[in-house]
Amino acid sequence: MRYENRIFQVTRQSNLPPVKKRVAILKRLDGSLWMEYRGQEIQFKELTEVSPEKPDQEAPEIKQDIWRPASDHPWRKSFKKMFPPK
Repeated sequence: MRYENRIFQVTRQSNLPPVKKRVAILKRLDGSLWMEYRGQEIQFKELTEVSPEKPDQEAPEIKQDIWRPASDHPWRKSFKKMFPPK
């Protein structure tokens, strides 16, 4: 998570996955930060180095031909020719 242009990572507190809730970040008078989740303090660490982004790999071009029915396909025939009157 990001706060004041600084990046923080919450350390794992238990084996349970986190629930999609908000984390409260409190700044104390001495300038230190305190994080709270569900009313309890949580441990975190500040990331000083941002992981380098993966270079964009060019996807191989896939030529997709538009499918068109053959000239003798029933879709190309007139409805009246498909069902002649009896």
